[in-house]
Amino acid sequence: MVDFVSKNTVNYLMAAVSFALSTVLVATPVFAQSSPDHVAQARTLFEHGVQLIDERRFAEAITSLEESQRLRPSPAVTYNLGLALRGVGRVQDAIAAFERYLAQPSRSATPTELEQVRGIVTQLRAAIVQLDLRTIPSTSVVRLDGQAPVSLTGPVTLDPGPHTLEISAPTYLSTTRTLQLAAGSRTTLEVTLEPTPSVATLVVEPTVATATVWIDGRDVGQGTVTQTVSAGEHTIRVGCAVCETARRTVRLERGQQLRIGMDVTRRPSGVAPWVIGVGIAAGVVVAGAAIALGVFAASNGPLVGEYTGQQAGSWGMSHRLPKRTR
Repeated sequence: MVDFVSKNTVNYLMAAVSFALSTVLVATPVFAQSSPDHVAQARTLFEHGVQLIDERRFAEAITSLEESQRLRPSPAVTYNLGLALRGVGRVQDAIAAFERYLAQPSRSATPTELEQVRGIVTQLRAAIVQLDLRTIPSTSVVRLDGQAPVSLTGPVTLDPGPHTLEISAPTYLSTTRTLQLAAGSRTTLEVTLEPTPSVATLVVEPTVATATVWIDGRDVGQGTVTQTVSAGEHTIRVGCAVCETARRTVRLERGQQLRIGMDVTRRPSGVAPWVIGVGIAAGVVVAGAAIALGVFAASNGPLVGEYTGQQAGSWGMSHRLPKRTR
């Protein structure tokens, strides 16, 4: 509860409950008809709400009185609902409830009693807070106490007490301010939002979970990776030992989040490129050796043996012996 009314006024407000009890569910003009069951239930809820006010359990009293009002509208319920709303610090709602009562009071209310209610309204009005919020940029939207965002174009009236302001605008960083506003205060709050940094978020999702991802030539990990990058153009490369390398160039705006799927295909042979390279190199070496051997044999005769013709298809050894002289 926001305690902004004097002790004498509080005592007066509590004493006023007895006035409301004397007018409970009294017939008044232009009220909808209710069934007997609803009337009985509404009376029970009303009496319970009044008891809760007497115990200063205002939030619970509001629930009970609002349900009573829903079942069977009555000036007495409206009046006591104003007391409960005032008790939890909902000043503007309390004023509205008391003004509804003054517009359609109980038939038994005396001019003096009605004047006392007007005095309550005057005191409550004096407690309303005025907040002049100025934001940069001026197009900012404000979420007040968790309610739907609104654009504030001038001073706003609030109940005294704590309030939370969430201020945001496109391409700017949001901010939250918590205020403790005194009853009857006039407060000016200036908030300048910081521009969103020139960064973006890039999410790369290769189709092969073990594929390595490079962004602008830098290895940033395997599989799906999320990176904060500067706004602008970036080159993505994805590959693995048994995959064809995929490349793509993208452009990101400031604050953008871009998700890119990279289709990485496996080679049909399943052979890594370094294996293919070794195989080709080995083939070249073997072929070169065979050519060299043929050339040597043509110039120097058989290195190991030659075909002697002794038997068709057979090989015999014909050694080259030095000539003998007598």
